[in-house]
Amino acid sequence: MSVAMAPRSDLTVSTDGLCSGTQTCLGSQFGESCSEWGYCGDSTDSAYSGKGCQPSFGKCADSSQSTVSLSTFLTVTVTAGSACTAAGTTSLLSSSAPAAAASEATTLSSPSAPTYAASSSAAAPTATSGLSSDSVQYTEYLGTGEPNEGWPMESSWLSLDQLFEINKNLMSTSCKQWNVADNSAAEIADLKTSIETVSKSSNVDARFILAIILQESNGCVRAPTTTYSVSNPGLMQSYQGTGTCNPGTAAAPQPVNPCPASEITQMIKDGTDGTGEGTTSLTAALAKAGTSDVSKYYKAARIYNSGSVDVSGLLQDGVATHCYSSDVANRLLGWSAAPSKCTLNAS
Repeated sequence: MSVAMAPRSDLTVSTDGLCSGTQTCLGSQFGESCSEWGYCGDSTDSAYSGKGCQPSFGKCADSSQSTVSLSTFLTVTVTAGSACTAAGTTSLLSSSAPAAAASEATTLSSPSAPTYAASSSAAAPTATSGLSSDSVQYTEYLGTGEPNEGWPMESSWLSLDQLFEINKNLMSTSCKQWNVADNSAAEIADLKTSIETVSKSSNVDARFILAIILQESNGCVRAPTTTYSVSNPGLMQSYQGTGTCNPGTAAAPQPVNPCPASEITQMIKDGTDGTGEGTTSLTAALAKAGTSDVSKYYKAARIYNSGSVDVSGLLQDGVATHCYSSDVANRLLGWSAAPSKCTLNAS
């Protein structure tokens, strides 16, 4: 079924294939349906108009009931017979890339979407060898990132090997949404090796690097480049990075296949170490977090996403992706493919 659109005089017609935030697919040459990942497409294609479609930014059609998270600004639960979800900022998976300033946020993130179990006080899942991609449910974390607010301690994080195993299926299928070849087994192996290499040279926890990669691109080595005031390419949608295996956009991809191991490493270096003085990177964000306890990671995630933590100190406040830090915390606990409803992005 087609969904009636609420009047949005603030939206412009998408000229680059991206939607949500400030752009609508209605009238766009790329198609009039806005997918959960923030891309315009054919309103008859379930990948764009089915589960996860954003009715505030284009036409939708779906007969199933679903709750969809965009890892951006808005999520709604949809009942049978109605179109799926709502708004978000623009980006690859949804919106949230590193920004030199808050206004420059642009991301890719939001996988098969997680489930917010309940409140920030919920107990963190225990690491077990039997975890699967959908076994860890989503817990919504609120506040400043401190453990006394319910945020996970590092001791609760899974190992890099566990996180990689849990997310292999996601990384093996994450490129489809941009109509480029999915990651090969060799590319996924190179991704893990590159994370470990950059982690050692930068002294940034490899698990944190992986969580950001998943948040930004779901680990697709051929993730397209988003460009607004600056270019954000690659696995980590880095600030003016040089590493990429797709210098093209979502609408006009230029995929490199296979993606060389050296290019995968460069993408991770760009996002972790930065591309020049004053640029947003994980090392810069961790330093800017201004603390040495585990909250530095959750603060740094928000800084990487939007350029800064809101003056309130609350990681759910401010611009860009309100759920970003909470998403990253959940990824570190093994959340990968369980369903989600992000109440933070609806605020």
